[in-house]
Amino acid sequence: MVDTSMLDLFKMEVEQQSAVLNDSLLVLDENPSAPEELEAAMRASHSIKGAARLLDVQPIVQLAHVMEDCLVASQEGRLQLNSDAIDVLLKGMDLITQISSCDDDFDGWLAAHQSEHDDVLSKLDKVLKGETVADSGNSDNQAENEMPVIAEDSLVKQESSAEIDVPEVSIIPQIQDMSMLELFKVEVEQQSKVLNEGLLELEQDPASPEFLEPLMRAAHSIKGAAKLVDLPLVVQLAHIMEDALVAAQNGELTLNPDHIDVLLAGVDMIV
Repeated sequence: MVDTSMLDLFKMEVEQQSAVLNDSLLVLDENPSAPEELEAAMRASHSIKGAARLLDVQPIVQLAHVMEDCLVASQEGRLQLNSDAIDVLLKGMDLITQISSCDDDFDGWLAAHQSEHDDVLSKLDKVLKGETVADSGNSDNQAENEMPVIAEDSLVKQESSAEIDVPEVSIIPQIQDMSMLELFKVEVEQQSKVLNEGLLELEQDPASPEFLEPLMRAAHSIKGAAKLVDLPLVVQLAHIMEDALVAAQNGELTLNPDHIDVLLAGVDMIV
């Protein structure tokens, strides 16, 4: 069902990103607000989500998607991760590793581990909402296990309290009628649209974090998809664009109209 070489590349990507995610989460267990580790963990989960989406491995897409949202909420100051939350994120990463180690029998894996998958996904949902994820037997300690959520009048609105829109599980990759290159083109088309529209808006406000974050993620997604179909030139181009946007996020670079034009030209080349 899945081309063997593509499956090997997918497993390699998940293995590499899971190692980054594991190391970052262990550091975050000691220092939950470490910005570099939060950024690395967010990017690793985003890469896993993108790779799984390209092969339509929905159990991994679901887990990585909510994990990424938790890490972004922590980056933005909407959520403070405690040890219980880190444990749940590590469990999510372990499940992702288990699923990716299957050949292409994702249907068989979920049939044997449905309750475990659903339990971890439910706990990740609670983490995102700032709810306790301690065992029910520890109700006396609920107050200390509750993950602090920053009041909206002091920071940003608590968007994380909304219900998560989790796609319905489709276990067996539905790619029989589409080649990996066609799937790659669909991904690039979607992410390039984000880049084009965002870069034009960024021209009006070059330092806006509201525009820079989705642009960085779009470039990162294109880079990850290109790695899976072995297009090194696209990987290089998207990688440099991502680095430029990260530098702008970090205040190391102030984007001017000439920079925006170059980035737009890069998007045109990718397309």
